[in-house]
Amino acid sequence: MSSKQKVSKRVKVWLVVLSILVIIIVGLLFAIFLYNEENKGEEFFDSGSIVMTYAENSDIFFINNMVPLSDEIGKLSNTEADYFDFTVKINMGDSSKTDYEIALEIDEEFTTALPSNVKVYLEKQESGSYIPVSEPETFENLILKSEYNAPDDAKIIAKVSSTETTSHNYRLRMWLAEGTVVTPEVLQSFGVEINVYGETK
Repeated sequence: MSSKQKVSKRVKVWLVVLSILVIIIVGLLFAIFLYNEENKGEEFFDSGSIVMTYAENSDIFFINNMVPLSDEIGKLSNTEADYFDFTVKINMGDSSKTDYEIALEIDEEFTTALPSNVKVYLEKQESGSYIPVSEPETFENLILKSEYNAPDDAKIIAKVSSTETTSHNYRLRMWLAEGTVVTPEVLQSFGVEINVYGETK
């Protein structure tokens, strides 16, 4: 076999190998392209978020040495120890609606008062002022059933829906119901853990 024939045969082999490699690379690139197209919606969908922040460094609201108050006085108290400020921040992302509920759970470590004697009152900030979300109610009579997997012993004080990225500022107040019988021997205290449960849709 002449040297020219050897070179020609070698060239043909390399051309075949190169063709196979090109086909494999093109096939892989096409497969990757199809995969990315199929998963594009999932990769770039932002499901949004619901985040709760507190004015204090804890999500526990605790009042010690509570005294009976009328609803009118309890709703207007400006003593910082009598209320708890917190914010619920909503990021809609690519979702169209966010639903959440504000849940309260008794913290036994800080509680001696009966839940049936403790009034809770939630306000929401609107245009610089706080307006009632609901009227004062005893902890015992708050909604028990959660739609978003709050603990079984949690009480729901508010259910909220939103369709935009925003922040909701809240103020929670607590006091002993008017007419509650107290004795000097037992200090009336009450503590709740405040949490938010919900979902974006």
